[in-house]
Amino acid sequence: MKSHHIGIFVTAISMLATVQASATDSKEYPGAVCRQEYGGVFSYFYGSVGNSGTDAMMVMCPLVRDATNINSATVNVFDRNGSTDFPCWLSGETTYAGWFSGTTLSTSTDTEHAGGFYSSSFTTLHFGSIGTNDYYYLECAVPEVWNGNYSHVASISLTEN
Repeated sequence: MKSHHIGIFVTAISMLATVQASATDSKEYPGAVCRQEYGGVFSYFYGSVGNSGTDAMMVMCPLVRDATNINSATVNVFDRNGSTDFPCWLSGETTYAGWFSGTTLSTSTDTEHAGGFYSSSFTTLHFGSIGTNDYYYLECAVPEVWNGNYSHVASISLTEN
């Protein structure tokens, strides 16, 4: 009788593990998780990060990887520069015996140049499905101040399975 219950318990646990392994895992990150790599002047704007300098600023945003693949990723930006693109790259790095091998998995650029505080659009840059790497991060080149208006990374959405 006990072995029958143990068999049912093991079967139930393995089924649960299979369901959890194939479940979709969605995450939302505030832009404030990003850190300055170089250039510009790093500024916090509530939950986002922006550039209050006269040169473009590169930021890096670490992303938690706790599933096999990233299905999709979206970065939401305020592009308030009327003449400069706002590109972002989703990248992954794999480690090999102490060495790192980096790969740009997907690139997306806002080229609309919304310009101005009131006319700015909340721009969504979409990344397609990408594969498995040891860890992921997002990099963006935040445009410089334009006519007194600051561009910034607002949020990042990530879906894994």
